[in-house]
Amino acid sequence: MRYFVFNTIPVSHRLLGRAVAVPINRREPILVKEGIRMARRLNVPALALSLGVIWGATVLLMTWLNSMTGGIQAPFGWFYPFVKALTFCYPWYGPGFIGGIWGGICGFIDAAIFGALAAYLYNRFALHED
Repeated sequence: MRYFVFNTIPVSHRLLGRAVAVPINRREPILVKEGIRMARRLNVPALALSLGVIWGATVLLMTWLNSMTGGIQAPFGWFYPFVKALTFCYPWYGPGFIGGIWGGICGFIDAAIFGALAAYLYNRFALHED
């Protein structure tokens, strides 16, 4: 069985009878087996947490910046269309300090669920050598 190595720094030894190369990030080999690329698996909790933190922080900061630039009730803040759109997505969310905190929590949960689902589906459908 022939293995080809791409995007790696070659190493001149064999491991368990397979051609091995050390990738640039030094984590695991990238191998292509008979023309089919073996995909790496995604870390489901890591992707879920990273997307959750990014989206939760975005919702929190956009809500607070809208409140600082346009007031709580004024519809002319910098990010008013963003805040107005999120009021339909997250229950009990609204402009203001407490609304920003609640929106950040809801955004974290929402994006974490999406990230976990996306990583799980990728791991199920990608080609792997098991």
